[in-house]
Amino acid sequence: MGAEYALFKNPNPNKEEDNPTLHARVVGGIVIDTEHIIDELREASSFSSGDIRGLLQSLADSLVFHLKQGDEVDLEGIGHFSVSLSCSKKVTSPKEIRADDIHFKSVNFRCSKKISQRLKGMELKRRANASIDPSYDPETRLANIRKYLETHDSIMSSQCMSINACSRYTALKDIETLIQAGVLKKIGRRKTAIYILSE
Repeated sequence: MGAEYALFKNPNPNKEEDNPTLHARVVGGIVIDTEHIIDELREASSFSSGDIRGLLQSLADSLVFHLKQGDEVDLEGIGHFSVSLSCSKKVTSPKEIRADDIHFKSVNFRCSKKISQRLKGMELKRRANASIDPSYDPETRLANIRKYLETHDSIMSSQCMSINACSRYTALKDIETLIQAGVLKKIGRRKTAIYILSE
């Protein structure tokens, strides 16, 4: 089938330029969850769903254990994992830093060269009737998200970006509006956060 893309205008600090350059972005994709992956692996192997679920959990536990030790984890054919840190205050001298000032920030992931090579030949096609940099008004964007949630229990910012062909900033702004309205609540952090329907 291949992936669909649409064209978007690049941010242009020079407002006098009449013809801004464009960039392509994948649109219309969905988030494949763990259950979907487990079903695919079960059908492609002799392992049961329980075996695969247990293995994935063990892999996650092992990854967390080694990252907590300050190790870097390189999974052949998948990618390289490492931890980044942040300092809670701005300092100019090591003497100004206390142990409590340093915190976990995020997990860095660098995709393996094998996966990148396999994706270079991916089939791409332009989405039919996609205008350049389509811009929906806030009400339409929120309506599109609500429509998606009629058949799904959760959504991610990347899905909002795809549904409304918008930037992550705009997607997160729309999600925050729905959180304030009591429609959604957040689980997780940063780009991996999942937003589920409030009860």
